[in-house]
Amino acid sequence: MQQHVYCTVVDYGSELWEQLLALRQEVLRQPLGLTFSPEELAEEYLGLHMCYREPEGPILGSIALFPHEVAIDTFHLRRVAVSPLARGQGVGKKLLSFAEHHALLMGRSKLELSARMSVLPFYEKNGYVAQGDVYEHLTIPHIKMTKMLEQTAG
Repeated sequence: MQQHVYCTVVDYGSELWEQLLALRQEVLRQPLGLTFSPEELAEEYLGLHMCYREPEGPILGSIALFPHEVAIDTFHLRRVAVSPLARGQGVGKKLLSFAEHHALLMGRSKLELSARMSVLPFYEKNGYVAQGDVYEHLTIPHIKMTKMLEQTAG
């Protein structure tokens, strides 16, 4: 019998949200010898958190939308993490599509993100465009990327 995997919105503070934090720690911070700061954890309630998972199984991927500080038509895409067990299986692409759909439903037409240079080709394949110069964040080269969502809607 084949297990179905799916994307879902995760309630802030729930048990599933705690599992998201554990995945993000494992994928995004542990390799750098870091943990999420109290300030970063304090702002988590502002985000719309989503995951990709098997029913009753582990979370295989995580993504979140955060309000833009200035532009009301824009969300920041953050906390993108895919379990090492699920890489190369389309999890990231499915999470992006799910987040983009929710952004459109919420009246947003643009997404911004800060991409690690190592995953730049992934975002480019999914319609994101690099903006500006490369900069360092948490010791890793990053670049700002954007996507206009109305171009992909419909």
